Amino acid sequence: MDAVTVRPIVLLTVACALGLCGSAAAAQIQTDRACYATPSKGTVSVLVSANGLDPSQPYTLKNDGKTVASGTTDATGAITTTVNVARLNAGHNSSTHALVLTEGANTATTSFGVARVTATFSPSVGDPAHLRVRFSGTGFALQKPSPPIYLHEVDPAGHVARTVSLGRATGPCGTFRTKKTQKLFSKPPRHGRWRLQFDTSRTYRRGAPSFLYYAIEVTVSR
Repeated sequence: MDAVTVRPIVLLTVACALGLCGSAAAAQIQTDRACYATPSKGTVSVLVSANGLDPSQPYTLKNDGKTVASGTTDATGAITTTVNVARLNAGHNSSTHALVLTEGANTATTSFGVARVTATFSPSVGDPAHLRVRFSGTGFALQKPSPPIYLHEVDPAGHVARTVSLGRATGPCGTFRTKKTQKLFSKPPRHGRWRLQFDTSRTYRRGAPSFLYYAIEVTVSR
C-alpha cells in the first residue's frame, strides 16, 4: 500500500495588520499591530501608545499582570513605549497577551497576539489515494485581517495539480480549520515528492520571502 510521509520545509515573511485597541472611559491604549510574528531568536517588540490620560502623571503598564513599563505621561496625556515579549516556545503556535495601563484613576486595556505561520493536515498517515483529512493553520493574518486561505497541491514535476479554497482565517492572528474532511489528493497521486503550499493567493507562486506562506513536503511512496 502507498504511504505518505510529511516534512515541513519553509515558512514565512512578515508585515502586519494594524489596529486593535481597547479603552476604558476616555483613556485609550493600542498596539501598532493586532498580531506579531514570533522571531526565531530574540524577543517580540511591541509598540504601545495611549492617550486620554492626565497630563504629566506617572503611569504603569502591565503585560499579563507583570509590570513591563512605567513613566510619566506627556503634556497632552499621551504615552508611547516599547514592550519586549518572549517569542513562542517550540510546540506553541500562538498566544494572546493582555495589556493594562494604569494612571491615577484612569485605566485602559487592550490585547495582542503572537503567532508563528504554520499549517498541517490530520490524519497524516494512510493510503494517499483515499486519505481524507482536515486542514488547519495559524498566523495567516500577519499581513491583512481575515484573509482567504488556499492550498496549492504541486506534483513532483512542479506542476499545480489542484488549488483548493479552505475558507478564511479568523481572529487577530488568522487561524483556520476546515470543518469537513476532504481528500488529500483529488485523484490517486503519482509517486514522488509533492509540495502542499498554504497561502492567501488564489494563483500559485512558489513560496518566497516576499509573501506569507507555509509549505509542506509530502512524499508518496510504496
